[in-house]
Amino acid sequence: MIIRGVLEPDEKIPSVREMAQNLAINPNTIQKAYRDLEVQGFVYQVPGKGTFVESRTPGQNREKIEQLMMEIKDRIQELVYLGVSKEEIKQVLEDL
Repeated sequence: MIIRGVLEPDEKIPSVREMAQNLAINPNTIQKAYRDLEVQGFVYQVPGKGTFVESRTPGQNREKIEQLMMEIKDRIQELVYLGVSKEEIKQVLEDL
């Protein structure tokens, strides 16, 4: 939801307790997921207030962008090898 823009920067996300109740998942699992999101730079915590969506500046994480671009190139090369036309690949990108 963060990546797709459903959650806006600085928007508060549900507490660990709320999320655990809504999804019927162990709170420790939710806490670990929130910690991972914080380490990856998707959220930040404000003590006593909660967890919020981090603001993202385009191009902010160059290393991650380069890694993802390499993964995309690898997948495109695989698609071309499997016979998918460049036009089909371009159409998928346009649809995004």
